[in-house]
Amino acid sequence: MSPPPIPELRETPAPLEYANPTPSAVAAGPDKVLQMAKASWVAVLVAWLLSFLTRENIQGSFAGAMFMAAVQLVMIVGGLAFGCIAIVRRRRSPTPGSVITHGVVGIVVAGLTIALNIVAIFVFMRLR
Repeated sequence: MSPPPIPELRETPAPLEYANPTPSAVAAGPDKVLQMAKASWVAVLVAWLLSFLTRENIQGSFAGAMFMAAVQLVMIVGGLAFGCIAIVRRRRSPTPGSVITHGVVGIVVAGLTIALNIVAIFVFMRLR
């Protein structure tokens, strides 16, 4: 008694879709442009928080005050730069509308912070 014959395959079955992922699926990860846009306003908020939390600790210390001012300046200008870069690169993001929203909020908040600090400097210079 011989085994039954093996049926012949007429055509090769199509490979599964996930067997060879497309390059966009391989490169998919966290959206760096959106993260940069969110970091644009979060950096400014962290700088404000840092300012409020360290105000009492640096009173009377000129070096401490200058160091904290430099750290906050770097964070605020960095937030402004992150917002600008994110808006310029928004087309690389899968969610460009969200990038624009976060980027504009970051630019506005950082710009207003810088403008208010400049006004405060001139007001305090006239009071002296």
